[in-house]
Amino acid sequence: MEEAIQSAILTFEKKWRTKIHAEVKVYPQRPEGEPCLQIIDYMNCAVQRAFVRGETRYLNFLKEKISLIVDIYDFNHYPKNYYNRSNPFDVKKISPL
Repeated sequence: MEEAIQSAILTFEKKWRTKIHAEVKVYPQRPEGEPCLQIIDYMNCAVQRAFVRGETRYLNFLKEKISLIVDIYDFNHYPKNYYNRSNPFDVKKISPL
């Protein structure tokens, strides 16, 4: 993880010709020891199932807690390739994977 972050920093510095002075520390955690990670895993799984399987039952449990979903593969509607309260998520509207 640290190598990936350092690589990203170097790529950013080279592209933007600037130096990053922030110190990056990585503290790996396991979901069973950190309840917040369990919540994030569940939410990511719910969104992934909606996109990949068209299954929204898990996402429907969370819809009041999710304020934004971005369909990064929907190039046809960019930069409006997102769903929020005024543009509710629906599997019929997403781009095919």
